[in-house]
Amino acid sequence: MPNRYWCGACEYRTPWLDEPEGVPQYLGHYARKHPAERPDGQVESRRFVLRPRTGCLLLTALLVILLCTVGVWRR
Repeated sequence: MPNRYWCGACEYRTPWLDEPEGVPQYLGHYARKHPAERPDGQVESRRFVLRPRTGCLLLTALLVILLCTVGVWRR
């Protein structure tokens, strides 16, 4: 699940990234911009992510429902 890491000392935030990519960017920002401070920010999580496979699955499900409805209606 993608997260966005916010800096507690300034307005910096990472893009939406998975944890293995986001944490190093967040810690690297603190090492460069705030070397004397301990990393102290927030983590924002995306609850629902519509990925391409999910979109295709939803479209297919809607198409099947539509075809079933038309088939029942024509009887």
